[in-house]
Amino acid sequence: MARHLSKSEILYRAKTEAKAFVATGRAVKLIALVILSEEFHFEPEQLKQFLVRFDDTLDYYNKSNDYKALLNEWNDYFLETIGEDILNWEGGKK
Repeated sequence: MARHLSKSEILYRAKTEAKAFVATGRAVKLIALVILSEEFHFEPEQLKQFLVRFDDTLDYYNKSNDYKALLNEWNDYFLETIGEDILNWEGGKK
């Protein structure tokens, strides 16, 4: 018979997962900033503008009632714009 988790165990797991999501988001931001700075030579002001836009877009995504539809809409845009299916992209491997 499976053991039921206590309230404190459930809260601990939820907090741990939330911290992991935050850490992942910060890592994605840093990776994007490194690429924009080193590869595309964004100036400091452009990097700051990117961070603001990133957070605004993330807020928009988080407030969405239909994450899947929103991601599919964005994916369709990039499929039409750059010819890449980002949701199924495997590092440029075809």
